[in-house]
Amino acid sequence: RKLFEPEKYSGALILPIFDIHFGKENRAQTTCAFGFEPNSMHTHYLQEVESYLHSKNSRCTFFTNTAAALFAGNSVMHHHSIDFDGLGGSLLIDKLESEQRTRAKLKKAYISTEEVKTIDLGQFIKEHIQSRKIPDMYDTMRSPPSVVMKMDVEGYEYELLPSLILSGALCGIDFIVIEWHDQHLENSKFASKYLEIRRAVEVIIKNEKRMKCKTVI
Repeated sequence: RKLFEPEKYSGALILPIFDIHFGKENRAQTTCAFGFEPNSMHTHYLQEVESYLHSKNSRCTFFTNTAAALFAGNSVMHHHSIDFDGLGGSLLIDKLESEQRTRAKLKKAYISTEEVKTIDLGQFIKEHIQSRKIPDMYDTMRSPPSVVMKMDVEGYEYELLPSLILSGALCGIDFIVIEWHDQHLENSKFASKYLEIRRAVEVIIKNEKRMKCKTVI
């Protein structure tokens, strides 16, 4: 909603990024958005938001009960049995186990699961972003329209981002906003591995010569 109704979110940190990449006017006519949300707790709300934005002629699609992943098919979403400060579920069970060891309120909780659909995010980007047909209205522009991605996948970024880099899919993205979950994995036996992955990803993305593309983090 911040993309299509910025006036309702004055001061939001993402707004200047949207302004740079999509301009400030007529976004409903010139911009489209889509997202993936595996957590069934958010399905009803997202359907309401999508319906509302469609009524305003904004182009958006939410793929509910669907996770951005390394493969297309099905996977398991893990949840805490006790809701704690809005902690999200994750495909990465290590995140939940680490949170339970770290947070006293979660030590008596158990981890529940639900089956969700998955899409191969790298393949999706290649097929629907990198290979998309640019409308004729952009023929006179000096550069093609921008693609901005916000990634908040509850710890799964440590699996997903290296794959996007190695496959070249990340080159289809001009600007990426990542929510890292280091603090949720600080008590994991793989904590040092996750930190090294983050450092490596940030270095690679910022090094255009190695990436051979212009993704900005």
